[in-house]
Order: sequence, then C-alpha cells, then structure tokens
Amino acid sequence: MKKNIFTTAIALLLYASTALGQSGVGINQPVPDPSAALDIVSETQGILIPRMPLTAIQGIFLPANGLLAYNTDDNTFYLNTGSSGVPNWISVNPDMAVGFLVYPDGSPSIPYNTATKVNFIDATGFNDGSHFDDLNDNYIAPYAGVYQFNANVTINGMQDGSRFRVEIWVDSGSGATIVASNMSSVSANSINHSGSVSVTLKLTKFSRVSVHVTKGDLSSNPQNLSTTTTATWFSGHRLY
Repeated sequence: MKKNIFTTAIALLLYASTALGQSGVGINQPVPDPSAALDIVSETQGILIPRMPLTAIQGIFLPANGLLAYNTDDNTFYLNTGSSGVPNWISVNPDMAVGFLVYPDGSPSIPYNTATKVNFIDATGFNDGSHFDDLNDNYIAPYAGVYQFNANVTINGMQDGSRFRVEIWVDSGSGATIVASNMSSVSANSINHSGSVSVTLKLTKFSRVSVHVTKGDLSSNPQNLSTTTTATWFSGHRLY
C-alpha cells in the first residue's frame, strides 16, 4: 500500500513538473501550441460552452471582458465586449437580416422652418427582421455595430429659389440629435423638388434612427411631400 502511494506521488510530481514547464495545457495534445493556454485535439468531440438564457447571461456578476456564453433563447454565442463594471453583451453571430426600405404613409404636410419627422410605412417596401417601427417612424438598431442609412425626400410645388434640408436623427436613449444634414439644391421650375442625405453610423443597441425635413422657402405656406409613391424613401442596413 505504501509503495503504491509513493509511486502515485512520484507520478503526480513528475506530471506537475512537466505541466509547469509548458506554456499551456494540452488535451490529447502532448505538446500544446505555445500560443494557446489550452490546446484541445479531437476529431470526435467538441468543446461545450456554458449554456443559459439571455437573462442569466446578463445576470453574471462582474463578467470579464471577453467572457463567452451560449444564449439558449436565440441559439447564438454572446460575448462581453465591455468591462466587468459596464458589460456590453453582443451576439457574435447576429442575424444579418436587418435591411429595410420604406416609403411615406400618405403625403404629410411640411410646414415652413420646422423640423418635421417624416411618416413612413414598412408595408410598401421591405423590413427584414421587422426592426423598422412604423408606429413611431424609427429604425431600431437590433445590435451594436456600424450601419449605413440613406434617405430621399421630394416636396411638391416648391417655389423657385427655395430649398429644404433633409436630416437623419439618432436617439440612443438621451434624446434625439442630428447626425447628418444636407440642403437640397435650389428649386427652379420643378413641380417635385428632391433632397437626399446619406451617412454611416456606429450605433449602440436599440438606438432609434429617423428622418426629418425642414422647408425654408420664400413663403411661409406649408407644402406636402410628393404623391409619387417612390419619390420619398428611407433605407438602411448593417455593415458589421
């Protein structure tokens, strides 16, 4: 019995000595890659990451930057790209169906010198993932990332020599701010006068994006968006 204990102790010491001399741990790998803390080799098995619902992931106490967990709610891996104190969980394989193209809901009136939010309806274009909220005329970013947005606005019967401004606003939770603005060219003998704006934005999750227009013509009379179905539109998609 004593001999067996002694033999086991020697084996453990030799194993510990060998392990301390290596830069990482190998499983089915006698010589771990020097760049890996853990080097696993197998053609019949995988590695199983902790699985839990999103509420449990978000409830992890002081999660380390880079912590990885599997979200059983949407079957994707979630990574903490924030700090322990301020975690930012993102899906590392998000649904990329986030593009949209929407047109106006009717021909809303555009008053003089007043920022007017353009009303859109998703049923006339496409709304992959249903992230455009046509009740509030906002695109709601489903993931943190970089997005591209484009908008065109056409107003009926602009007076010669007048212009208007097209703007893209973003509300990330502390109030809407203008992030892109472009003045139309000067109207001249044009029944339908158009202006456009395009911008690439880095957004946080749940940021709301909308289109506003301000008419500044030579008279104070309000005018309407063009009745042409596709003359005014708002589109966007996630780049990465």
